[in-house]
Amino acid sequence: MTSTASNIHNLVSLWKAVTAPRSTYFEQESWGYCYVSGSHWPNKLWTGAELSESMLQEMVAVIQNSKDPLTFSYFDDLSNKNLDSTLQDYFMPASIQYGMSLDLTRSYEENTELEFRQVANEQDAAIWSKNFQQAFGYEISPAIIFDNLSKISFINIYTGQQAIGTMMLYTTGEVLGIHGLGVVPEGRGKGVAQAAMHHALNQGYQQGAKLVTLQASEMAKSMYEKLGFSAQFIMRNYKIKQ
Repeated sequence: MTSTASNIHNLVSLWKAVTAPRSTYFEQESWGYCYVSGSHWPNKLWTGAELSESMLQEMVAVIQNSKDPLTFSYFDDLSNKNLDSTLQDYFMPASIQYGMSLDLTRSYEENTELEFRQVANEQDAAIWSKNFQQAFGYEISPAIIFDNLSKISFINIYTGQQAIGTMMLYTTGEVLGIHGLGVVPEGRGKGVAQAAMHHALNQGYQQGAKLVTLQASEMAKSMYEKLGFSAQFIMRNYKIKQ
């Protein structure tokens, strides 16, 4: 499996892990969608296949009939030259993220001033949810976190007794996916995100992971590149036109 395929597989598997128990994960031959009712996450519709008029019409119908908002994520390897013209009648751009990966071959020096505590109970989940919302502007509810502790490693990042950040680690085979790495506004600019990455990479290295994947914002992309990550594709996120 290529690094691009491994990255997408890890991400979609994460969405599936959260939504499959609720029977709100649906996948067809070339596209799929999932959601948690009353939540903003994961609530995704996706495809990596070449877009067609009929596929887009089917997707639009699903979004219009959904009680919960769905974001369409397209994994773009830049080979589809007609992407924008195909989409513009149905969707408008919302954001982009870069699918990035790193071959994991060594351990990293860790920051001993920070503590990384795995969420273990409802109180921890509430702290994680609150700080995630401060970092990203939308909520992953404590209930979703608590219900998935056996499948996903949710980590609260502390300085002293103050929780200042969040992170999710999700493993598929020999691939470690890093998700939801965020720092609350008052904790930014202090090297917390890079320290969290070193911790996550060491976790993966100790567990035998060979590849680390993530989806980076434009703002965070350069930090990951300094750590040795490279971008293989762009995840283009779209909202339906009203």
